Amino acid sequence: MTVKRSRSATRVLSVLEGIAHYHPIGVSELARLLNDDKSAVQRAIMTLGDAGWVSATPGAPRRWQLTAHILTIAHTASEGNELLTRAKSTLESLRTETGETILLAVPDIRSFVTIEVLQSRHLLRT
Repeated sequence: MTVKRSRSATRVLSVLEGIAHYHPIGVSELARLLNDDKSAVQRAIMTLGDAGWVSATPGAPRRWQLTAHILTIAHTASEGNELLTRAKSTLESLRTETGETILLAVPDIRSFVTIEVLQSRHLLRT
């Protein structure tokens, strides 16, 4: 059985990603970039604002930016990451052996996302 998708949820997520990518950004410009209806984008932004995901920048014209809420969610999601738990000792060993900063990156939809950084213990880093 095919499950029907929620077009409004897809739009809200698209708007959230658009704000994340282009912030701060105004409604008209975002609607143009997303090739979507301005009033629908405005409704999505208001929904995200009410939920604490985005906020308006001070001053005029009104532009939208992400709030720190996205960081809270990202941190919470990474706490239970089994890959990170399994890799932690290997990452620490690599840092000890090389003396360098070690990154753990995982593939995402269109790119890679760094999920852990173990900084070099050297005072001077490039």
